[in-house]
Amino acid sequence: GETTALEDAGLSTWGTAYEDGHVTQTLVAWGANHYENRDVWFTQHITPYRVPIVSVDPRRTFTAAYGETVGGVHLQ
Repeated sequence: GETTALEDAGLSTWGTAYEDGHVTQTLVAWGANHYENRDVWFTQHITPYRVPIVSVDPRRTFTAAYGETVGGVHLQ
């Protein structure tokens, strides 16, 4: 999973559970291309539910392009 600096603050690290995709109302991808980096989670737990994606990335990635087809936006 993702690693944050939370351990430096005395907290446990966290990650995204597969189940999160089933209840996600909007996904914000800030500089992350989930389709290329988290393809199983993305294709099996986000795309079947047509989750709108707000993609903040200077590049128009597949994640950004897909997000626009399901009501999301791509911000460069």
